[in-house]
Amino acid sequence: MNLEELKKSGYIIFECIAGSHSYGLQNINSDIDERGLYILPLNQRLSILNFDQEIGNEKQDIKYYDIHKYFKLAIDCNPNIIELLWTPDDCIKFKNEKMDKIIAHRDLFISKKAYHTFSGYSIAQISKATGRHKLINNPKPKDPQGKKIFVALFPYLFGMNTSQDNVGLELICAI
Repeated sequence: MNLEELKKSGYIIFECIAGSHSYGLQNINSDIDERGLYILPLNQRLSILNFDQEIGNEKQDIKYYDIHKYFKLAIDCNPNIIELLWTPDDCIKFKNEKMDKIIAHRDLFISKKAYHTFSGYSIAQISKATGRHKLINNPKPKDPQGKKIFVALFPYLFGMNTSQDNVGLELICAI
């Protein structure tokens, strides 16, 4: 099922604007992130065939989650998932009574696990923003040291006599 079929299906229980717009932090360059939840009919869920657990369009920052996948991520306190439970009313495009029940019990999804997931997410975002993991800031060494150590230890790991098995060692070095 694609995004267009999902929107026509009537399976959607929640649609909202997420990200910077829902926090009031958008600027003129901010894109609009659309998120939602859907529930497939039982005959599509109880099948030997795989069903789509996420439907969206990455280019347009649109993502809809199957309710089962959503709950799995919410139990793990995934920050992108938990934020949907606290979406401001002015950012909600559609919500039905099933989603009202979920939101009424949203406090049940917060646990001590949130400390780790939210702090880990924050650190990753700071790292990303400062370019800490980009190759321009941390270029790879031209001659990685790990390969030399492995090649030097290889004969000893496999009980090889280095004087007799030089051909095998040279082959491994070439690889």
